[in-house]
Amino acid sequence: MQLAPKKTCQLIIDTDNHYLGALKGNQGNLHKSVQANFVAEASYTELSKGHGRLEKRVISLCTTLDNIKPWPGLKTLVRVESERQFKYGGQLRRETETRYYVASFLESAESFARAHSGLLGCRKQGAPRPGCDAR
Repeated sequence: MQLAPKKTCQLIIDTDNHYLGALKGNQGNLHKSVQANFVAEASYTELSKGHGRLEKRVISLCTTLDNIKPWPGLKTLVRVESERQFKYGGQLRRETETRYYVASFLESAESFARAHSGLLGCRKQGAPRPGCDAR
């Protein structure tokens, strides 16, 4: 799910529910402040191999929100750093990507990675997730 507008997040919080939203560059100031102020307080590393690929994901959490733009119910910042190695045209290739998320709940990095792996990335145990690009 893309990051919902503030009013939607507030409605989610007002109904005693939680959200997990992806931050994209078009969220301007919030995305920039998260990138600039994210300090990993806990991390968990996942490795998976399958379909000719090796993937490493490091899920890091930050709960220090002092310099982050106010957002309804925000409790956790999440950073997912992915590195994929695969062969393409007989050549070994490497792709890296860093994604940021905001969440209205607290969990350990490992619990977060295991419970929300479908939202934090397209692969789990080497199998493609529905709706994800299988490149």
